[in-house]
Amino acid sequence: MFGMRRCRLFLLVAALSAGTIYWLSTGGSWNIDDLEQLGKETFKHGIPQRPSLPDQAVEPILPPPPADDILKPVDPLRRPETKTNSKSVSLPTSTTDNAQPASTSTHKQTKPTTAGEELLGAAPKFEDEFGEEGSGRFVVEPEPTDGRRSRWQRPKAHFPLPEQEIISLPTGTPKKLPKIQATFGTETSNMRQERLSKLRTIRWAFKHAWRGYQQYGIPHDEVKPVSKSHQNPFMGWGATLVDTLDTLWIMGLKEEFEEAVAKVEKIDFKTSTRKDIPLFETVIRYLGGLIAAYDVSAAKYPVLLEKAEELAEILMGAFDTPNRMPMTFYNWAPSYTSQPHRANAHVVMSELGSLSVEMTRLAQISGKHEYYDAIARITDELEKWQPNTLIPGLWPLKVDASGCKKPEHSTADDEEDGTIKKPVLIEVEDNDVSGEEPAGISGKTLSRKDKNTRSGTVRREAAAEPDQLTKDERLPPLQKISQEVLRVECTPQGLAPEPHAKAQTFGIGGQADSTYEYLPKMHALLRGRSKQYESMYLGSAKAIRDHLLFRPMIKDKNREILFAASYELNPKAKSAKKREDITYEVTHLSCFIGGMFGLGAKLFGIEDDMKLAKQLTDGCVWAYESMPTGVMAEKAAVVPCPDLDVCEWNQVKWHEALDPQTEERFAAVQAWNKNQRSVYEKSSKAAMNDASIDQEGVPSTGPASDKIRVETKYEKRDALDAKSIRDETNRPSKTSARLDFEEEDDSGQSYVDASTPLSFVPKVALSHEKYVQSRIQEERLPSSYTKIFDRHYGLRPEAIESVFYMYRLTGDNTWRQKGWKMFEAVQRATQTEIANAAMKDVTSNLGELDDKMESFWLAETLKYFYLLFDEPEHISLDEYVLNTEAHPFLIPN
Repeated sequence: MFGMRRCRLFLLVAALSAGTIYWLSTGGSWNIDDLEQLGKETFKHGIPQRPSLPDQAVEPILPPPPADDILKPVDPLRRPETKTNSKSVSLPTSTTDNAQPASTSTHKQTKPTTAGEELLGAAPKFEDEFGEEGSGRFVVEPEPTDGRRSRWQRPKAHFPLPEQEIISLPTGTPKKLPKIQATFGTETSNMRQERLSKLRTIRWAFKHAWRGYQQYGIPHDEVKPVSKSHQNPFMGWGATLVDTLDTLWIMGLKEEFEEAVAKVEKIDFKTSTRKDIPLFETVIRYLGGLIAAYDVSAAKYPVLLEKAEELAEILMGAFDTPNRMPMTFYNWAPSYTSQPHRANAHVVMSELGSLSVEMTRLAQISGKHEYYDAIARITDELEKWQPNTLIPGLWPLKVDASGCKKPEHSTADDEEDGTIKKPVLIEVEDNDVSGEEPAGISGKTLSRKDKNTRSGTVRREAAAEPDQLTKDERLPPLQKISQEVLRVECTPQGLAPEPHAKAQTFGIGGQADSTYEYLPKMHALLRGRSKQYESMYLGSAKAIRDHLLFRPMIKDKNREILFAASYELNPKAKSAKKREDITYEVTHLSCFIGGMFGLGAKLFGIEDDMKLAKQLTDGCVWAYESMPTGVMAEKAAVVPCPDLDVCEWNQVKWHEALDPQTEERFAAVQAWNKNQRSVYEKSSKAAMNDASIDQEGVPSTGPASDKIRVETKYEKRDALDAKSIRDETNRPSKTSARLDFEEEDDSGQSYVDASTPLSFVPKVALSHEKYVQSRIQEERLPSSYTKIFDRHYGLRPEAIESVFYMYRLTGDNTWRQKGWKMFEAVQRATQTEIANAAMKDVTSNLGELDDKMESFWLAETLKYFYLLFDEPEHISLDEYVLNTEAHPFLIPN
């Protein structure tokens, strides 16, 4: 008995020890409060139960605002002084180093803050170690789930710039910019009442989504509007909080603005669970949000500028490369910043060319020229390369920004065995300066599957055993890279197409958009002091006119609309068809182009471009109207007209575009039938021969012996089931499709009566008419569309952005009418109990939503809707430049 008790005691202690070790190993920690709470746990059926949390009260969806909800505008704006030592009243500030990071966990600091050196202790993933390939706007890897945090420390510059070489803001007499906004007429009383009613409705929609984020999202980046949760795709600093600051001020929500500023003051930009900063997204959302809030609030809150400079100091490390091109995914932990790096060889154009407006405005209000220097060098490189690309005036979507020329080598298409043999140089890391072949892989043959398709780099292969390695080869990965960096011999180059790419893609939609958008805006922000932005814009606008613009074929022949196509060029292709591939696409991300052409037309006096601006903007309005939900799809393709001037609707041409390979379809079915008929004939002959042998004397062993099981390679229910032998126009059931002489025994196995020959039922291709109707019905294709590549709507702003610009530039009230229809459709389709959510399919009336609300819904989309119906003098385009996240920056005198 005593032994049994000891055994039980031992098992109990072992169980408690194992539980404790597991808890601590997974990052848990106990404190006095936890232990006291543990003692208060209740027991049910002998199992401890933690007290359940009280249900959170859910604020009901507010009704539309009452008619007497008068909007009270904020105090009139005054231009901020450029000095940083403003004496205006501000909220209490706190020392940045002592600020507590925004918590991403419900535990009380379950994991201690770790330095970058500790992060390096774990074996990194390949893409983490060698950098991340850019992927375009709003496409960022989710937050790491391990919860470890790194703390930034000011690194020593590896490639410091002498002070005399820093490019300063342009000086000299500023140009008098032409008037941008139209002259608006007198507003009648009825028109004013109608406008204010719509303005209140938009404001209510904003407050509804903002309150959802306040209740379920802060201090995280985004609220999840369906599950009432949150997520952190953008460093976990509170992206929606910072991104929305200026919208709160613009809509007159001053109390909410000051509450948000107080929360922003506590953000610790020096720590995050992410060990790479997505530079583009961080600049346009965080940095842009802080600068704009500082500007629109007339510099009354100096803490906003302080936080902007705090963040900018961290981001400047991304530009510490030999050619000063930034690392667009910046590994910022001390263990990484202690090593020299190169920019990536696979950079998305928009991530490189869309940093200028934010960094320039920060340089203007802070007086620190290094911010302008960082983007001026990028602009210089873009300017040099612009006339020398495959489409002069435009840049390819993917760029080699490393500054180190990669060698040419044979591609898999050139090699019969599908391998890449003996490259002269092998790229070790996109973010370093290595250009030599690393030790241990000389002469190796790398198969295609060894190439990392995400980062575009070649995986290392250990050709030598550890005891054969030299001293340098035994170094840890980053130290080894550092040694290679110091001794590398690189052939310098400027910006270039990404290395070893078969083709180059040109367009103005995703991955390129804001690079072009910022050219006229930089001209305005600098008040024409630099000629290069005007020159670069004129070159790109001409190339867009000459190569990309097309008119879609639609039923309303009196509606002249335009879109921008994309080109894929492969000059080395042997076949002429493969050298140029044009996609006549309709993409939401390219809808900004109407506003860009309109702004450029005003700034540079290009009258004809204002007509193009209207046609491009109305094209995106049509794309909204063409869908059953009234909301535009993310990406689709349409039938183009032969020219931009005359375009009659042609149903036959549309149907031909839906079935462009009619003859090939029929030929493929005939070839299939011929092949299958031969298979059946052979199978039937073999079955008959086997049956004859059996009848001549092979002993019978049971009822199934008179039946031959047909077991060819096609039997896997290929040749004999419905999918293989059905008529496409009359789809039979599995039972009716089965051959009439096929039988089953008790085990369910199918046999063919040996006395009956196999027969063949040929496949019949759908006629052209039935094929087209099937595509239209099954793919839910509206007229003019040939393909919908991406059916979702992510609460994007680009279409209403151009509608807003066209109203401010022309004063034409029809743009307000079109914008209101767009707002009603979007709000009706996306509103949830707590906010708004992205749509899964704009062609479906099922109302399925994604559990996601990007910060730009509050920062951009609803801001543009609001400004469309606000007083035109509020955030005037003659006084402000709006960045690609709709953050208004004051144009200095």
